[in-house]
Amino acid sequence: MSVNLRPLVLGLLAVALVACGDDEDPTCSPGQIFSQTENRCIEDGPTDADDDGVAAADDCDDSNAMLGARSADMDCDGVPTAMDCDDADAMAGAMSADMDCEGVTPAEDWDDADA
Repeated sequence: MSVNLRPLVLGLLAVALVACGDDEDPTCSPGQIFSQTENRCIEDGPTDADDDGVAAADDCDDSNAMLGARSADMDCDGVPTAMDCDDADAMAGAMSADMDCEGVTPAEDWDDADA
């Protein structure tokens, strides 16, 4: 007498696939997934701890909403690229503090319009 185990194996496999799923819980809101480790619904996607609208991976400092995306401030000094004397050097500062960007403050610079 031979026993056909195929239906039993296929049934167990189907149950295992449904149980493992993709960690979605039907009670989670759209855009969320159920985290097995945290045992709650979490956002599905990049995190943004400071809520400045910039994903943590692109944020200068994800704990400080005043510092945004690296694409807008490459040296992450808080001065946007368009207004930064040298966006590769955080020590260079803003053009508003040194219009000719030579490192001398306007009070000490007799001609702050030329380097």
